[in-house]
Amino acid sequence: MATGVTEKNGKCFIRWYERGKRNSRALDIPYTREGIAKAARIRKKFIENGEQFDRPVPTFGELAQKRLDETRMSPNYRVQTLSCLNNYASQWFDWPVNEITYADLLPLSNLDAEPTYIILILTHIRNVFNLAIKSKWMRDNPAGDLIQEVKRTPKEVDPFTPDERDAILKDLKNGKAGHNKYLFYLIRFYTGMRPGEVIALTWDDYKDGEFRVNKGWTNNNLRPTKTYKERRVPVHPLIQAELKKTPRSLKNRHIILSEAGENFRKCQMFVKAFNRSRKRLRIRHRSPYNVRHTAACVMLDAGMKPGYCASILGHSLQVFFRVYARWIDSDENKVQASLLMSLK
Repeated sequence: MATGVTEKNGKCFIRWYERGKRNSRALDIPYTREGIAKAARIRKKFIENGEQFDRPVPTFGELAQKRLDETRMSPNYRVQTLSCLNNYASQWFDWPVNEITYADLLPLSNLDAEPTYIILILTHIRNVFNLAIKSKWMRDNPAGDLIQEVKRTPKEVDPFTPDERDAILKDLKNGKAGHNKYLFYLIRFYTGMRPGEVIALTWDDYKDGEFRVNKGWTNNNLRPTKTYKERRVPVHPLIQAELKKTPRSLKNRHIILSEAGENFRKCQMFVKAFNRSRKRLRIRHRSPYNVRHTAACVMLDAGMKPGYCASILGHSLQVFFRVYARWIDSDENKVQASLLMSLK
């Protein structure tokens, strides 16, 4: 005998409660010792997953399509979702969604891409699994754990050298990229500001040789800074000289403007210009985000204190030490290493 399993016409008959409602089901399983054990396992599945257990499990592709068809999304987000799923999850479109495991997704964590892009891909995959979980097709989300692991993986800081920086800026200035691209990266290389913060700068933010950074464009929306705090960033003489030559618009107070006199809300155009310049100069591939790391490392190499550098970049001191530990006291480390090598 097993709890909730009885005999009916020589077959197993199960009963269970769900949300205060009594349920029962006749099973085509002989009422034997083995049959009773199997019926008990089936009853347990019904208790855990309800009536969903008795329906065919949909494929990953079917649930992904259902989410696209029945979820309200902006056109841009829909295109992004389609791109990520078609390019990185198409091999599982025909798999029952509950048969995809953490091990199947693991290769995605080793893509040759920035961690933020890997997290973006996994997030779109996770959303499909979330639909499966809410529909009782599965209990755990294999993409969720993988996202946390990618987040915990420290980002490798790979800055550009001063020579590479100067060559890129010269190419942007003298090439066909346009003055706005040159000014954008001049500010970024010498302040370490985030891309969205630079395109959000207005002439009202530039006072007394400082930028007052209190906002940034993110996902086509103007929002406060990442830390929700205003910070003051000293403006390098090279930037000050370039700002004096930059024309101002009576209609638009932004510093970085398009040829049509409109302010930017996204940074894709700047990224493309940067990559074209880097390829022309045959500089080793690195993400344009390393422009920010370049500024931080140059500050540290110049002897600036980590606490002040962190305040300029808008980092907490804890994060700054974790990201740039290799450059902090690097000269002192070399001295200590030389002493170690001289030990007898």
